[in-house]
Amino acid sequence: MQKQKIQVIAVDQEDAVLLEDMLNDDYVIIASELNEDSISFIKKNEPDLILLDQDRAKTQIISLCIKLKMDAFTEKIPIMILSADSSLTDRLQGYEAGVASFVQKPIKHSDLRIKFQLALERESKIKQIQQESESAMALAMASSRYSGDNAIVINFYLKCFNIQTIGRLADVFLKVLQDMELSATVFIFSEGEELFLSNHTDEVSEQDKQEIQIKSDKEKIHSYGRKTIFNFRNFNLLVNNMKVEDEEQYGRIKDVIAMLGEGIDARVEALNYEQQLLGNSIHCKEILDRANMELAEIMENHEAQQKQSSELVDWLEQSIEESLVSLGLSVGQEDILMELMHHLQKKSFTLQNNKINLFKKMETLFDYLQESDVKPQLRSEQLIDDEDDILF
Repeated sequence: MQKQKIQVIAVDQEDAVLLEDMLNDDYVIIASELNEDSISFIKKNEPDLILLDQDRAKTQIISLCIKLKMDAFTEKIPIMILSADSSLTDRLQGYEAGVASFVQKPIKHSDLRIKFQLALERESKIKQIQQESESAMALAMASSRYSGDNAIVINFYLKCFNIQTIGRLADVFLKVLQDMELSATVFIFSEGEELFLSNHTDEVSEQDKQEIQIKSDKEKIHSYGRKTIFNFRNFNLLVNNMKVEDEEQYGRIKDVIAMLGEGIDARVEALNYEQQLLGNSIHCKEILDRANMELAEIMENHEAQQKQSSELVDWLEQSIEESLVSLGLSVGQEDILMELMHHLQKKSFTLQNNKINLFKKMETLFDYLQESDVKPQLRSEQLIDDEDDILF
């Protein structure tokens, strides 16, 4: 175990030898004179504890204590004063100057060790508490920052659910980035349409348009200087003023943008799907309207054919009755019956042709319905996050 350093100042030679004999096994004793270089000498040696002899230079010792406690480098080093005869006033002055405790002369080995041990343990405990406090504060600050980041993402997702246009979606996204003090331009490419928008200028510059369209198949995020380009499935994002000087903040911003971008991609694909469904719905309505017209015509033809069939049956029945009035058939009567049969055949042929035409119309209608059976082409894997597309 490494020995702790005890720096003693303004102690006479006899006391210095005594201290070394008492403490040499456990501590490193560094003796020096009291002078104008005492503070520099202390900083150079970085002792764990300082022991001052008040009997030799009372006023200078108190002044030195005050200076040591005012210096950020030495303020936390515990100070003890060695004195043969210290009054209550002397002790009060010492405590006010930052002295931890007093050691009474003549020096007693057990008393000195206990006071050294208590002073060093107390200082160690204070350092430990301060470190734990700083760690807890850092953790609390980090937790607060990440909670804030999560709130940004969640609030944006909630807004996305009610957005019905891609342009409005881009506006909300750019407003979030503006609140994060980021100057950004977005390039949305979806269903053959392209849209450039910015949160820091009314018109996107040609330079920004060229930069933002640089898309790498290997890199989702491309940084150069303070600029960073994010490549998503349905849009690219150019940020002009990333906080690259703060690595921790830079990483958090990239994570937030990645999560926001995934939400935008999902919403853009949902809007495209909704538009596709709407288009299919309109097309289906057109098909149904045409089907209704064709069916109406079919029904009309069917009713006409039913009427013709009924009239034909009535005519045939009446004609046969008239022909059978006489029991004997003459040549003329036979001719009449033949004429009736030919007429019936002709009527039947006409009805058959009409029936064929009816089936042709129905066949045409079903062919049209079959050709118009358009189904949404959205792939199932586009509805879920693909591992290769995760940026964080």
